[in-house]
Amino acid sequence: AWQADKRINYDCLTHNPELVNILIGINDIDRGMYSPDCTEPDKEERRKKAMSTHKEYIEKLVVKSLDAGAEVVLCTLVPYDEVSDTDTENLKCTQGVEECNKFKYELAEKYNLKIVDFYNNMKPMLGTKGLMRPDRVHPEPKGYHVMAQIWLKEMGLIEECNFETEYKMSEKMEKLHKLTQLERNVLFAEYHDIPEYLDKPIADRIKATKEKIEMYRKEGTLWRAETLQNYIKYAEYTAKLHRDIFDAMMEMYK
Repeated sequence: AWQADKRINYDCLTHNPELVNILIGINDIDRGMYSPDCTEPDKEERRKKAMSTHKEYIEKLVVKSLDAGAEVVLCTLVPYDEVSDTDTENLKCTQGVEECNKFKYELAEKYNLKIVDFYNNMKPMLGTKGLMRPDRVHPEPKGYHVMAQIWLKEMGLIEECNFETEYKMSEKMEKLHKLTQLERNVLFAEYHDIPEYLDKPIADRIKATKEKIEMYRKEGTLWRAETLQNYIKYAEYTAKLHRDIFDAMMEMYK
């Protein structure tokens, strides 16, 4: 949520949205501190600190969106998959997820907001093939389809959910999806690794990124180094990427 707070003006509010949908937080709760195998002596304190920071920034996102004149819809976190048999360690962090979601309801009451409850709608479905990825955190495509149906129903746009229908992207939408995924990777690298360079020239951002790549390689975090290599490849073309995304959107809605 603290990263979303940095991004919300540029990514969202500058576009004068009528509605802002807020769904974020599973990475805020310090999941490892809930693991039955966690032996950190300060794990309770770390949980509390992580939750406090999460709540602070979620409320900031709400206030900034309301101040910009947008309607705000809060979404509960999807359930952490403690059910499926996967190779990913089961951190059993449902307690943290539920505390995040309880706070969403408190905020919704405080600011008179609409709330969409993914958690309670999806929890009975855990273990369904294709619902959640093996990482226990993120949905598979079927899971995202389920979420879309839940959102539409709770927003009053459809009468009943239909989880069995299969959604396929058109060629135009697939093109847009690929471009936005590329943009997402570029933005993730900027906001995650070099946030202090966002207002600096591209040459400075690339220099800082190369230093981060070297750091990740030394510590053995090779996937992060590879992600940042892709950032260097595309960073100079970000402006063109934004134009391509806009053109693809216009083409899709023709």
